[in-house]
Amino acid sequence: MNTILIRYMLAAVLGLITTARAPSADEPASRPATPPSDLCLARCQLQLTSLRDDVRLDRDTLQGIIESDNVLKQAAEKVFDLPPGRIHGSPLTVTLNVTDQQQTSEGQSMLISLSATLTLGVPAGLPDADAKATALLAEVCRRLEQVVAQRGQDTIARLRSEIERSHKQVMEAQHRLGQLQELQRKLYADAGQADLTRDRILGDLTELEKQRQSFDMRLAALHARQNALTEQIARIGKDLEAKAQQDPVAIELAKVVALRERALQAAQERSEAKLFSEQEVRDVEEKLALARADLAKQRQVANQLAGGNLLADFNKEVVNLAVEIAEVEAQREAVRERAAQIHERKLLELADRYDREVRPQLPLAEHAIEQALQRELQINTQLSAYRPPTLTVPGGSSPPANAPRTNKTP
Repeated sequence: MNTILIRYMLAAVLGLITTARAPSADEPASRPATPPSDLCLARCQLQLTSLRDDVRLDRDTLQGIIESDNVLKQAAEKVFDLPPGRIHGSPLTVTLNVTDQQQTSEGQSMLISLSATLTLGVPAGLPDADAKATALLAEVCRRLEQVVAQRGQDTIARLRSEIERSHKQVMEAQHRLGQLQELQRKLYADAGQADLTRDRILGDLTELEKQRQSFDMRLAALHARQNALTEQIARIGKDLEAKAQQDPVAIELAKVVALRERALQAAQERSEAKLFSEQEVRDVEEKLALARADLAKQRQVANQLAGGNLLADFNKEVVNLAVEIAEVEAQREAVRERAAQIHERKLLELADRYDREVRPQLPLAEHAIEQALQRELQINTQLSAYRPPTLTVPGGSSPPANAPRTNKTP
């Protein structure tokens, strides 16, 4: 997680500080280093706990933190109240020995706990060397705790910043998706349909053209049949009329009708002269009507005998053809209007824009939202489960070593 914490910080403090030799890989971690002569020593136990993926816990990590400018150098300058430099010609020493390292699980997280002994040495010839050693050790531990705590706060701040950035990405992706959906609705409204597939529109135009041609051919056939039937009806009508005029029964009935017409005329004249009553006139009119009915019935019989049934069938078919022609013309007009709408609404241009600005962008926008939401959830989960690293001094610092307090060279 926080790689800053696991780096070596800057080495020795401008000649003020030197460190004891670190144990080699073949030496046990808990083996104490032999202190140099002329030093007064103070030691304490340190315990550092951190998530496994947050801080690399080993002797080098702690050594690097202690030797950084923010810990040992400033601690020494504060305790000795001196500018950087060597003290009485002897260096300060730092010895760190790892005594234990454990790994435990906490929920879905893995914790690493490291225990170590920190030993500091100051020149024995320094006034109040014992107190100075203890004070220096306490100040180093205090600053070390601050550094570790600050690293945890930095990690939390970084995670919160990533959450804000992820949330902003979610909002931007949702805004982008909303813009695409709004453009999609506008294009659909302009097109008057919810399908702007270019191939579909071209297929519709092709199909409409086929339908128009089919309707034109059908209408041509219907009109040709209608004209032929009309001609046949006229011809047959003339033939039937001629044959009806030659029917002997019809001729005789026509004569009866003529006689009845003349009788009605004479009756009306006598009625005007008050020689006939109105009832007598009505009787003559009734006889004329019966004569005319007989004539019409006979002519109908004569027509049927001469082929009048065929004429009736032809007339009926002409009526049906007129209805069918009207239906086909309405269908052809609907096809023409639909094709005209496609061109007038510029559906192909709208389809090109939809394919360019909407269709490929919609899945990308949806995928961006999904990724941003997953990232935001992941970081929120990480922050909820995060446990800042802690450094404690379980038993406090030990007083300067008593045997010997000083180890002077002869």
